Amino acid sequence: MIYVAEISARIDAAGTLQTFLFATQGFATCPTDTPASTVARERLQQPANYSRAIDVSAPFGVVNTGFGECVLLNPDGELDTLLRYGVDGNQFRLLAKAETGGAYPADWTVCLVTSMDRVECREPGRVSIVLRDGVKSLLDKPVCTTFAGTGGLEGTAAMAGQPKPRVYGAPFNAPLTLINGTDIYMMSDKPYTACFANFDGRYIIYNEAAGYDNVANYAALVAQSVSPGMAYRCGVDSVVKLGSVPSFPTTFDGSRNVAGYASPWRTQVGEVVSDMAEDAGLSVGQIDGSVAAVSGVVSYFVRDTSTTYTQALDSVARSRGCFVGFDRLGVLQLQPWAAPLGIPACSFNQHNCRVESFRQQVPYGVIKANGARNWTPMSNADVANATKAASLEFANQLANSTMSTASAGSVPAKHPLATPFEFEYLGYNDNVVGNIIPSGIMASASVGGIEALIGVERDALQLAAPLSLALLTAVDLGAVVQVTLPRYGLSSGKLYRVAGIRYEFAMRKLIFTLWG
Repeated sequence: MIYVAEISARIDAAGTLQTFLFATQGFATCPTDTPASTVARERLQQPANYSRAIDVSAPFGVVNTGFGECVLLNPDGELDTLLRYGVDGNQFRLLAKAETGGAYPADWTVCLVTSMDRVECREPGRVSIVLRDGVKSLLDKPVCTTFAGTGGLEGTAAMAGQPKPRVYGAPFNAPLTLINGTDIYMMSDKPYTACFANFDGRYIIYNEAAGYDNVANYAALVAQSVSPGMAYRCGVDSVVKLGSVPSFPTTFDGSRNVAGYASPWRTQVGEVVSDMAEDAGLSVGQIDGSVAAVSGVVSYFVRDTSTTYTQALDSVARSRGCFVGFDRLGVLQLQPWAAPLGIPACSFNQHNCRVESFRQQVPYGVIKANGARNWTPMSNADVANATKAASLEFANQLANSTMSTASAGSVPAKHPLATPFEFEYLGYNDNVVGNIIPSGIMASASVGGIEALIGVERDALQLAAPLSLALLTAVDLGAVVQVTLPRYGLSSGKLYRVAGIRYEFAMRKLIFTLWG
């Protein structure tokens, strides 16, 4: 097997990109290849070792950050210049082929696509390229931008440096942010946030006109006269104008879209994950086409500079029992975690694998869910008297970050040390009128699916198999495989879901962590 590592580096202060090729057997690309007429120097000692994994005890949320390294031979110091180049965040690709020849890269198999963290020399004669996946390099950045303080949608001078609010999905009771010092409030810094209703201490402020865009833009909203006790909306700029000074905290129920109001609101977990990923800077090609189709309503609101896209994606995916992360080719995936079913991608037995560890996964006891999410907890003094008079129970619930809870399961007699598991259902609101408890409050049935996954005994085993391009390309995180062994009660075969993979290209093996 011939491997070639494709490294993109910034070679000067201007950030000029250059692609370098290093191979286990030297060759040169043709003028029609990409990159064209480039020498692949025979200096690749360790093509790559690399790991990605999901927590087998609770396989939800963001995949643990992938890490590894690629090692190049440098006995003559010719590659010392690499130590001066910038590679952080740039793409690393590893390709393989049975023999040289053919077009590059069309006739090669792409084994791994990830990002680089740095280049370092740990010992004379070798250069190491430290690898990190896109979770760190592409998503570990703040969600919120800050107000410039220059007026209009950038807020007053006193707001300079303060975080802007951001809406995803359809949050319940999200806070409004006053941006002009008098009467205009921002829902989100992204366009096309539809305001279903505004509230003063959770007392509804009625809309003076129908539709989510009562005016064309922010400038028109400034000029618009609003009757006392009423509101005008400008969804295209995600702002509202109130006709009276509020007496209590101002909030809204709304929903984000990305292209006006012709299509349904972006409330499904796949749509929210896609929107977050695009806002983080990922291109359409870096997001799998199936992501947006994953169903399950969810919402998210953030207004601070400490929350990163990684954290936001983790919360959103966990809320719906999904995992999210980059696959072997560097493409973002979102999948619901489920019991292993169906036709396996491959089958392991005593002739093609070696079990390195096997353990029983102790189940969780009580599974508790909190939801729907209340994005603005209010003390009794923050709630308008009219709201308290209409529903004291509802007013009291507003003091909590969630509007309901639900539990399922119990501590099994076989496992008295089983611990509880708690997760946040991030809430969802599709109420277009009125002031009522949001949709999506929790019930026992809501947590039954999670209980069926982690509230029962599971196996967690690790096995090693010889690396082949067929196995490499057939199995990734979340895939279903079958294991048939004369030990561990697996003589009849059992299906497992892949929760982790370690690639050891130099040692020609793959190490899988399996759950089932």
